[in-house]
Parts: sequence; structure tokens; C-alpha cells
Amino acid sequence: MRAKKKQLKNLSTNSVLEIMRLHIRKQDDPILHAPTYETNEIVTNSNSNKVITGYLQQCKHVSKYLETFVKTAFGNNQSVILEGMHLSPDFI
Repeated sequence: MRAKKKQLKNLSTNSVLEIMRLHIRKQDDPILHAPTYETNEIVTNSNSNKVITGYLQQCKHVSKYLETFVKTAFGNNQSVILEGMHLSPDFI
């Protein structure tokens, strides 16, 4: 009997962001469609650093998908590599 070869899954947070942009309209969520380095131009209701606030808002969107991805992979006993700038300390 041959041993099963484990597949290693790799997911980039930028890929997740691009997929989300395809399914969510810009007018429904402008922060999602902004380049990360320009999110400060969209954040309006923040008393703190708008760059950090915009970045964390994008991270929050991406982390919802990543959490589902990781739980599914874990449930299927699959190894996963996550990489990208939207892996915030809150998610890790």
C-alpha cells in the first residue's frame, strides 16, 4: 500500500484581498478596494492614526476568510502556509 502524499497548502493574504474585491463592490466597501498604503484617505471616523486604522480594517476583512480556510485545513489534517502583510498580530 502506498503512503498518501500530504499536500501543503499555501495562501497569500493579497490573493484573498483580490478575490474579495471581485465579489464585493467598491461602493459597498471602499476600504477593501483601496491599496493598503492609501487606506488613510478613506478612513474618516478615526481619532487615531488613519494609516494604521485603515490597515487594521483591511486585516479584519481578510482574517475572516483566513480563519475559515485554516479551520477547514485543520479539520482535513492538511498543512497550511499563510503569508502576507495582512496577517496582523490579532489574527496570529
